[in-house]
Amino acid sequence: MLRAIVLGFGILCCIGGGLGITFKAGPESWGMLLFGLLTLAGTLFERRYNRNHFSLPEADWERMAESFIDPSSGEHVEVWFNPHNGKRRYIVRK
Repeated sequence: MLRAIVLGFGILCCIGGGLGITFKAGPESWGMLLFGLLTLAGTLFERRYNRNHFSLPEADWERMAESFIDPSSGEHVEVWFNPHNGKRRYIVRK
């Protein structure tokens, strides 16, 4: 829901900036267009970086004793740790 609202806001900013540039409203129209484009790009590419949290990690990852219930989804989440680079990964238990 929030993602749809942010995408709608980005689209409105792009439309407003485009109309302002078309009718020569001033240089602030470029700022509105740029803001809208950055908002759209950030929102659309956000999902790309968060989608690997549901697959099991490779062999060099270790499962930690730590786990919790995700408050937003209600799913059980396990914590995995990579001792080589110090990264943590959160995997939804199926």
